[in-house]
Amino acid sequence: MQVIAIAGIVGNCGMHVSEMFEDGWQLHGMAEIKMLPKCFRYRHPYFGTPVVCFGIQCLIIVLLQAFDFYAILCIDNFCSVLGVLLEVFAFVKLRHSYPHLPRPYQIPLSNVGATLMMLPLVMVLLFVAISSLMQSWASLSLNVGVTVICLTIGMVLKQCGILAEGDMATERTTPRRQQYSIVSTDTDSDCSVQKTVEEQKTVEENQHAPQQC
Repeated sequence: MQVIAIAGIVGNCGMHVSEMFEDGWQLHGMAEIKMLPKCFRYRHPYFGTPVVCFGIQCLIIVLLQAFDFYAILCIDNFCSVLGVLLEVFAFVKLRHSYPHLPRPYQIPLSNVGATLMMLPLVMVLLFVAISSLMQSWASLSLNVGVTVICLTIGMVLKQCGILAEGDMATERTTPRRQQYSIVSTDTDSDCSVQKTVEEQKTVEENQHAPQQC
C-alpha cells in the first residue's frame, strides 16, 4: 500500500508540474504576440525557461491555498468555461470575418449554420458558469474580480496600441517564406548539388489560394 501511495504522489506531482510548464509557455506565447506585457517574455539566460510566468503561477497557487477545495473547484470550472467560450466566439468570429483564411479542415456548414450549431454548447457552458458563480461568496467574488481585472488589462493594452487586432491578423495570415535546401552529395565525383524548393512552395501556395470569380 505504501508503494501505491508513493506512486500516486509522484504521479500527481508530475501531472501538476507538467501542467504548470504548459501554462507558463502559454503565457509566454501570449506575450510574444503582444497580448501580455513584455515582462512575460523574459527567459532564463542559461536554461531559456520563462521564469516570470512560472513565478506568477506559483504565486497564484499560493493565494488559492486560502480557499477550500470546493471553492477552488468552482473557480476552476468557471475559468475553464470562459476559455471554451472564448474558443467558440473566436470560431464564429473567424468564420464571419475571415472566411477565406487557410484552415486544415472546414465544417461543411454556412456561417449561419455553424453559429446555430454552437448555440447548445454555449447554453450548457453558460449554465455551468452561472452555477459555479452561485455556489459561494468566495467563488463569486474571486471569479468576478479576476474577470474584471483581465478585461481591464485587455482594454488598456488595446487603447495603448500594444494589442492591435489588425497587426495580429496580418501576422497570422501572412505566410513565412523560408528558404529550404536539399543537398545531395556524390562521393565518387566529390561534387554537391544544391536544389531549392522555393518554386514548389510557391506552386503549393497558389493551389491553396482562394479562387476569385
